[in-house]
Amino acid sequence: MIPHLKAGNPPADLEDLLETVGDSIEKLELFISAMSRMHYDDGIPSGEFNAIMCSLHLQVHEIQQQLAAKP
Repeated sequence: MIPHLKAGNPPADLEDLLETVGDSIEKLELFISAMSRMHYDDGIPSGEFNAIMCSLHLQVHEIQQQLAAKP
């Protein structure tokens, strides 16, 4: 299930859109980087793993929404 996010201020121009999407991609990069340092035998609880996966999914969804709301 994809959460319904509250829309923020729409980007005023393409430069603003690029900055917003760039910030979201940077967050996604940090999540993926953190996951790449994990090992399957780290013993991470399933709830914590699920939260990480949901965060990754949410970041991708936010980027899609930002690109769909282009000025």
